Amino acid sequence: MGIQLDVQQAMAAVNDRNTTATTLQAIADQHHDLWAQVASHPNAYPALLDWLDSEGDTEVRKAVAARRSANQKTATTPPAPPTLVLPDASPRSRTGTPPMPAVRPMATTDSAPPSSASRRDISKPILVLAVVLAVAVVAVYVTLINLQVFHKASPTAQPPTPSATATVTTTAGGPTQTVTVTSSPTTDAETVAYNNLSAQAQIDLAPVEAILQNQWAALLATKELGTLPDGSSWTYSAIWQLYQNLNQTYGSVLLVRGNTFSSPGLGQQWFLMAYGGTAFGTAQAALDWCNRQGLVTDEECIAFRFTNTPGNNEVKH
Repeated sequence: MGIQLDVQQAMAAVNDRNTTATTLQAIADQHHDLWAQVASHPNAYPALLDWLDSEGDTEVRKAVAARRSANQKTATTPPAPPTLVLPDASPRSRTGTPPMPAVRPMATTDSAPPSSASRRDISKPILVLAVVLAVAVVAVYVTLINLQVFHKASPTAQPPTPSATATVTTTAGGPTQTVTVTSSPTTDAETVAYNNLSAQAQIDLAPVEAILQNQWAALLATKELGTLPDGSSWTYSAIWQLYQNLNQTYGSVLLVRGNTFSSPGLGQQWFLMAYGGTAFGTAQAALDWCNRQGLVTDEECIAFRFTNTPGNNEVKH
């Protein structure tokens, strides 16, 4: 039986730069909603990136392109991936697209032991080789001693490798759930922020469906990457910071991807932040809550109904 990971384990693994290619393959096979994070991982091997590029949606292909671009800028060549079987085509795959072949190990052949005559013939060259190796070992040893003396005399020391850890926590609609994401020097702040947003939206999906689905809520913000119609420019880091600020101020703020419900007609990159402490029976009740918080403009808070049913699902002041 192969590696089996639940959603929480898979999210933690895609944000761990030490996660192996084998584990990434298992995540891609079992959790299609994490394909973009798998493609962003530094250990995603070329064959898996090719497969994700051909089978994934626009967001996944963007993540693959970003990973390939980062790989081209890396000075050292990563080691070859282990023998892996790529995940089967999912319902998101294109019809008729076969899975890519597994990476095959090189075949080995057995050979008969050399005869006594052969051993005698090669004994002298082996002796010469042994002498050469002994001389080389001595030379390396002397070089290392000299380097050690040099470093002891050097007044400067290498700085520690920087790292950063972000913790995503929610208590809305149930027990506390936490996902810890650790970044490395090769992981930029935008990647960490996007992974934090994706992880939080995944955690908040259950309370959103349990509390807010088909109900009126107080919508505090909608943001996406880039420049919005109001002229403001947003990065993933800024969106993540806004979510943290709202959650600290009002508590029980739920983060929702725009495409979770079809009625808003929003794209993959939209993140909606709604007060999730309670659902409101009417749009006016949601607006009354906004007013009690001092959020009296449409830019600060509106009534919004999370539903897949078309209709008037947005009411402003």
